[in-house]
Amino acid sequence: MNRKGRPECLLSRVEKFWQDHHSWLESQYPGITLNRIKQELESCSVGHKISPEHFWDINYGLWDQKKTDSFFNGLKMGRPLQYISGHSYFYQSEFLVNENVLIPRSESERLVEWAIEYIEKQKQDYVSIADVGTGSGCLLLSIARGVNRPLDLTGIDISKEALKVAELNCHRLQYTIHPESKFKFEQRDRLKNNQKQFDLIVSNPPYIKKGHDIQEVHHQVKLHEPEIALFLKDDDYDQWFSKFFDQITQFLKVGGLFLMEGHEHHLQHLADMARSKGWLEVEVVKDYTERDRYLKWEKKSDG
Repeated sequence: MNRKGRPECLLSRVEKFWQDHHSWLESQYPGITLNRIKQELESCSVGHKISPEHFWDINYGLWDQKKTDSFFNGLKMGRPLQYISGHSYFYQSEFLVNENVLIPRSESERLVEWAIEYIEKQKQDYVSIADVGTGSGCLLLSIARGVNRPLDLTGIDISKEALKVAELNCHRLQYTIHPESKFKFEQRDRLKNNQKQFDLIVSNPPYIKKGHDIQEVHHQVKLHEPEIALFLKDDDYDQWFSKFFDQITQFLKVGGLFLMEGHEHHLQHLADMARSKGWLEVEVVKDYTERDRYLKWEKKSDG
């Protein structure tokens, strides 16, 4: 009830929450607005069969209290909005997300763009693609949605729980993908025990040094996103990527393309490591903020 004894509508509840907590919310969620909170709550409530013009006038007590209280409590805890709502937008699609997968970020969309450009130039019946560290599946599924041809797609992750999310997203989006495309999701550490070669390998691996880089990481990321998908121990960093690059050399077909996102402070070093393994054409590419962000390598030969 409000002060006049009338049932509180959902709009009043949200506005009061914003009034009481906006200073703290703005410190936790840079750029947050009341409208953004309303949009996220609407997206959490899509199961309610209510016309948009009446959505905010409904008596708050008639709503699913567990769901709405969970939404507000999540905000007070500083949980990322994407985890509170259970979804995130990436490259023209909505993906289910939870704390078992990274929240998709816009800078990763360039990997999708380059992958689509590469696929459209290929003449074979099926282009084979591996997404190493697939998480929510946002890279793999966005690539599949972006071309009108059959693909042989493999999503790989060390986390069984992450693969469950990727499979859910694949199920939701499968009807927007070429009907002859083939999907497979495999639990493995990078390409360990892999048995086939691929035309295209994409990856957004853990690339943050847990000691050296930790101060640069937003506290929400450190608290809520999966550590295994973010961090490597400083002493293990070079060894981890050296092994990964050896696997790429082995399992990327001649004429194939490798695309990877990485850390701006370490990509030049990793490129030098790759060159020492014979990747003479490896390229470090900047993002739209002019920071080193991506590694690209086209395999010219088996030599």
